[in-house]
Amino acid sequence: MSLLPKGKHKPRAGMSQSRHMIQGFPGAGKTTFANTWPKPIFLATEPGTHLMEAAEVEVRSWADFLAVLDELEYTNHDYCTVVIDTVDNLYARCMEKVCADLGVQHVSDAPYKGWDVLKQTWTAGIHRAAALRAKDGRKLCPLFVGHTKLEPVRKKVDGRVVDTGIILHRSNLPGSGRGILHSAIDFLYGIEMDEEGQRWLITQPIDNGEARYEAKGRGTPGQMLPVRIPMNFDSLKEAFDTTFGDSREETK
Repeated sequence: MSLLPKGKHKPRAGMSQSRHMIQGFPGAGKTTFANTWPKPIFLATEPGTHLMEAAEVEVRSWADFLAVLDELEYTNHDYCTVVIDTVDNLYARCMEKVCADLGVQHVSDAPYKGWDVLKQTWTAGIHRAAALRAKDGRKLCPLFVGHTKLEPVRKKVDGRVVDTGIILHRSNLPGSGRGILHSAIDFLYGIEMDEEGQRWLITQPIDNGEARYEAKGRGTPGQMLPVRIPMNFDSLKEAFDTTFGDSREETK
C-alpha cells in the first residue's frame, strides 16, 4: 500500500486543531478571555482566576506541570482547552527544576551544560503540552498565556542609534525560551487597546506608528486571519471559519 497521498487535504487550521498563545500587559483580560474558550482547564502558575468560576490546577513546580499533563492524557475527562497561565512563571518553574537537578543556584553556575539542560527540558515540556491528546483520542487545544514587556525600537541614522518613537510589545520570556515556545504554536496574538478602551487581538506583526506587536499566524497569501479581531471568542471563531472554511467541528 502506498504511503503517498492521492491528493490535497482540506484546511485543518480550525481553532480546536491549532495551537495558540495570547500575550499582553497585566490586567489586559487574557485570563478572562481564555475562560470563554470551550471547556477550559487552567494550569495556573500564578493567581488569576480567583474572581471567576474556572476549572484550575495549581502548578507550583515543573513536576506538577508534568503530572497534570499525565492526567490530561491518561484519565477520563471532558476538558477541551488547556490554558497554561502564565508561561512566564512556568519557565521559572522549569529553571528551578534544572537548578535543583544540577545542584546550582542558577543555570549560569553550570556553564554550557546548565543552559543546554534548561533548553532541552523546556523544549520537551512545551512540545508535549502543544500536542496533547485525551485518553479517548481527542486533540486538546493548547492556549498559552504570557506577559509582555515594552522595548523602544531603535535604528541607525548616519551611524548613530536613535529611537524611532515606536514601542515594541514583546514576550517577557528570555530569548531561547521565547523562541522555543513561539516555534511550537500556530497562532500568536498580541493585544491592542484603542482610545475607546476596546481590546483587539493582533494576529500579524504590525506597526501602527506608535506600537509594534509580536504576532504570528498560519495561512497562505489571501488566506490569513484579519489583522485585528475583537478580543472575544465568538469573533475569533468567526474569523477562523470565514478565513479557513468551516470544515472542522469545534467542540463546545
